[in-house]
Amino acid sequence: MQSEYVNEEYAMSELARSYLYHLNPIWDGPYTESLTSYTSRLSDAHGLTMADFLKEVLSSVLHKPYLNDILKKGGTRFFYYSSAFNGLARGAERLVQGLQYLTKVENLQLLTFLPYREVLSHIGLLHRFRAWCPLCYQEWIESNAIIYDPLIWSVQTAEFCSIHRSRLVHICSKCGRNQFHWERYSRPGYCSCGNWLGVSGSISCSNQPSYFINNTDNQMGISRSTRVCTIIQLAQEKQSQQICAQQIISHLLTLTDGNVALLARRVGLPKSTMQGWTQRSRVPLPSLIDLSLKLNLNLHDILLCSAFHDVTAFTTLASPQVFKSSSRISPFRSSDVEILLQTELLGNPPRSLRCVSKAIGVGLTTLRRRFPKLSQQISDRYRDYIQQQSETRFLMISCEIKRCVQVLSKEGIYPSRRQVERFLGRPALLHEFRLQQVWKQEIMKLYSVDKIQIRRNLLSCESKWKLLHSKCSH
Repeated sequence: MQSEYVNEEYAMSELARSYLYHLNPIWDGPYTESLTSYTSRLSDAHGLTMADFLKEVLSSVLHKPYLNDILKKGGTRFFYYSSAFNGLARGAERLVQGLQYLTKVENLQLLTFLPYREVLSHIGLLHRFRAWCPLCYQEWIESNAIIYDPLIWSVQTAEFCSIHRSRLVHICSKCGRNQFHWERYSRPGYCSCGNWLGVSGSISCSNQPSYFINNTDNQMGISRSTRVCTIIQLAQEKQSQQICAQQIISHLLTLTDGNVALLARRVGLPKSTMQGWTQRSRVPLPSLIDLSLKLNLNLHDILLCSAFHDVTAFTTLASPQVFKSSSRISPFRSSDVEILLQTELLGNPPRSLRCVSKAIGVGLTTLRRRFPKLSQQISDRYRDYIQQQSETRFLMISCEIKRCVQVLSKEGIYPSRRQVERFLGRPALLHEFRLQQVWKQEIMKLYSVDKIQIRRNLLSCESKWKLLHSKCSH
């Protein structure tokens, strides 16, 4: 009995033990930490660079063993898309599950926009590069607080710090480059070059001497950032679990008695876009914030589908007198368009039918339906021009390849594919099949005689060896 109790106690301790440090995220309402920032702090706590942490830990968590090969070559392409781990992607969900298992820390999905997966679209959601407020960094380091990157700083719509009302910064003052959310040597508050990104180490995007921007033109940007804070705050309070985009748009349609076209005109969006949101599409975050701004509604009420407090403000919204029907543009005259299309047939260089339709302001489908012969002639002329340009390019590059093979051969360098591409300064040039055939033909011209002679010598040696072996056997 005692051994069974000891084994059970050992098993329970194993279940409670975490593989990585039980590092708690920064829960600060609208300024909650992002998942990429938490991962960077976790790697720093274990004394590992972000590249080593990805290779040793996260490659197995994300079920992506090819990360090892990518990181050996620099890992730049993977770091390029690291912002997606703060968003709605499947990779963010896998990372959350893996880190929760390794650290025994719960609710890591609140460090991302995963609670809004049924509401928001990934379009226009996140910055590809890091953004930060130098004043926040400086305050944290002076008060000995933990340095981290809030989730709101990774949102495209949030261009201002809602605390200091200053524009967020994207560029390091020392190296002058943007920072991915993950870098090989990244950690919150510092550039990958080692520069401190606080007040003394950053520059504003507008090259202004002060970080504070108080003019009226940027009040809208500050208002947008405040609304993003509302969205993140609702996720922290776990009030965004049961809502979806269709419910939100249906709730907004109560302002116009279900009139989709009227609501679309009021917010300046196409009717088809609004109709798609009522059916299956998710709403981009910039569009959702524009809805709240143009309708002068509280974003909290929109997201929770609660009753609007100031209903009288929208009495004019459902009124048809608000939208005066503008005079329709008179239809174009067929004779004028026909003259333009005929003139286009004489132009040089030829343009595609799509470019012509944009230039004259007539739809592509309309041109093909009303002027089928002229449209076909323009398309054929453009296709012949493209083929001629392609053939000219092929002949020019073929001459360059032949000259390059000759030059490399005279210098005693074997004109391999990589050497030829390096000499011409065009990586992956010989991946094109026709150019690859030209290169192979030139190689055969230079080295075919030597290869044939070597082959003959090998055959003669082999025949002599067989003859000698047969004589010895007899």
